[in-house]
Amino acid sequence: MALVAAQLVMGRTRPWLPAALRNRQLGRSSAALVLRAIPVLQRLEKVVHPRAGWPTPAWMRVPVGTACFLLAIIVALPIPFGNMLPGLAVVLFSLGMMEKDGKALWLALAVAIAGLVLIALVSVGAYEGIQQARGHLSLTMNCVTVTDSPT
Repeated sequence: MALVAAQLVMGRTRPWLPAALRNRQLGRSSAALVLRAIPVLQRLEKVVHPRAGWPTPAWMRVPVGTACFLLAIIVALPIPFGNMLPGLAVVLFSLGMMEKDGKALWLALAVAIAGLVLIALVSVGAYEGIQQARGHLSLTMNCVTVTDSPT
């Protein structure tokens, strides 16, 4: 995702992929998954469509590509539950760009911000938890006395 997003920022109109990815074929299980996704995509087409308020596509490529690049990096981080909202935001950004839907782009921005806030809160909470555990362990270790001679 980050590779494609970076190319969007650079202004490429067609994505370049390494040969190993470009020449890869879908297996039967992947093809079955795509076939099962068709009804979902058909429902999405009723909701996501070109709307008034669509900014110029050339102008939107850089901010959307930058946001998707940062979100792709966040998706790759090992943060529990930290990849759902950023992943959804990338999907919404993609749909908004493909269908020229300004409302989808605004929704994607809102989901991306919510995801970043959630990740920040989880990270701060984890940091605080680690600091409290450290403090508790150091207090416990200070209370223990060790004697060299047996009694």
